[in-house]
Amino acid sequence: MGKFQSKIMAAVLLCTGALPAFAADDFGMSYAVEAEHKITKRASVGAEVELRTRNSSRTLDRWSGALSVEYKLCKPLKVSAGYSLLYDNNQEKITYTPEGDIRKWRPGHWSTRSRWQVSVSGNVDVGRLNLSLRERWQFTFRPEKTVDRYDFIDKEWERDDVASKRRHVLRSKLEAEYNIRHCKFTPFVNGELFNSMALDKARFQVGTSYKIGKQHVLKAYYQYQVVNEDDDDEECNSHMVGFSYKFKF
Repeated sequence: MGKFQSKIMAAVLLCTGALPAFAADDFGMSYAVEAEHKITKRASVGAEVELRTRNSSRTLDRWSGALSVEYKLCKPLKVSAGYSLLYDNNQEKITYTPEGDIRKWRPGHWSTRSRWQVSVSGNVDVGRLNLSLRERWQFTFRPEKTVDRYDFIDKEWERDDVASKRRHVLRSKLEAEYNIRHCKFTPFVNGELFNSMALDKARFQVGTSYKIGKQHVLKAYYQYQVVNEDDDDEECNSHMVGFSYKFKF
């Protein structure tokens, strides 16, 4: 078993309570507001706005807005498609000389990304337990951007071109929900794998949703993410606590 696979196994045990909590590379929060409108018995549209933090929740990490459409093919199977606009707070980048001195410093900067996705999901009830599997293809595009960078050797600011980036990812998510009799709380646990050319990262969540009537749903969860060190993305292993509100009409 490789090093990354070992981390995934440790994360699974952590989320199921078999291991004590351990310190992660980072901690952040997620806050989301969603709206869903049912057009027909099978078709619905949705919108979502989300804010994320990082750096022990001291730094804004990302704003995002998303639009989606969903269609139920039959009772257990549905398809969906969506678009998201992401506004990212990119981390600073430092390069060093062979002697270990700072060569160049690029401050953190904000940039946008566009994301398209198509999903197929199905679910089955086993007693009061609901099991669901979702497969999602995701394409993200980051346009080229020119930012400032400081050269410590020449003692001057210069322009640095951040190259555009295209990324295809297959996201596979397995989730289990338990319907407690005569209770508005619905606990859940899930795991999600992100694959491009290889397994890039994995996320594990445990939490609960709470229904307020037929139109309002609150959700709270804990998430652990483990990242493949060979991946060239800027993410890291992290804990996250998230809260969301959903309005159905």
